[in-house]
Amino acid sequence: MSLNFSAEQYQDSYLPKRLSQWEIPKKFSQTPRSREGYTFSVCDKSGRYLPNVEKPVFKEWSSFVGTWGKDFSKPGAVKGVEVKPGMWICK
Repeated sequence: MSLNFSAEQYQDSYLPKRLSQWEIPKKFSQTPRSREGYTFSVCDKSGRYLPNVEKPVFKEWSSFVGTWGKDFSKPGAVKGVEVKPGMWICK
């Protein structure tokens, strides 16, 4: 049952098909898009807050609620199905 295969049968799987890194698209702009907004630094090079920047307020007991602190209520009853005592429902 053992057969001798050459490596040529596996070469096609590893050849790049559509890299498109060197192709120029049909619609392209000469200059990149301008970004909206801006960023600003809040710390100096040593990692200390700059004097004109408001420091964030760190509270000991913040309003963050983790997974175990959330109130997961029980699912509601199924509406539309009324079962009387002594009655069986078979589908």
